[in-house]
Amino acid sequence: MFLSNGYPDWFTDKQIRIFLNKRYKNTPKNKQEKTTDIGRILLYLSYLGETFLQLEKELRNFFRKYLKELAHLSLIHKTHTIGDHFKYKDKQAHLERYNVVYKLKCSCGHSYIGQSQRNLKFRLDQHNPLKSNHQATDVVKHLYTYPGHLMDFKNPEILASACNYRELLIKVTLLIQKQQPEINVDNFSTPLYLFNP
Repeated sequence: MFLSNGYPDWFTDKQIRIFLNKRYKNTPKNKQEKTTDIGRILLYLSYLGETFLQLEKELRNFFRKYLKELAHLSLIHKTHTIGDHFKYKDKQAHLERYNVVYKLKCSCGHSYIGQSQRNLKFRLDQHNPLKSNHQATDVVKHLYTYPGHLMDFKNPEILASACNYRELLIKVTLLIQKQQPEINVDNFSTPLYLFNP
């Protein structure tokens, strides 16, 4: 795993040695020997080439010489990526997202959970009786049944997102079953089977 990710051989060998040492640690031969719990100090250092290696060597020598009985030192190489230096990534507009599970709330307190593979704004327009050309969605039926109720189509709550359609259907089904929204007629988008019959 380490080699395939570009780690040097010495680091891979060191990690294997640490694992094996922990796994096959010597246990006391007789019960009268006391084992002491030694603390562990984790030290995060930015990797700076030769400077880091020299500092690591000096710190390890210091701990071995003066603090061997009190604590073990673990140095963690902390690297930086370009993304660490930029605070924000270009964010996609809320209504421009796709492959999302969303929740609409009605002024009566009831809610609806749905999913959209396409642009969320386009899907919400299908629910809006003023823009939907009389499509028979659960939301449109609710708003026609109760003419005084209002839905906030500009601020839906995004509950989840998915990478593909199957994952999207599973997530919307689980959320519908968990939250049991009143406006949804069906309580699932896809049947969920744990075991094949």
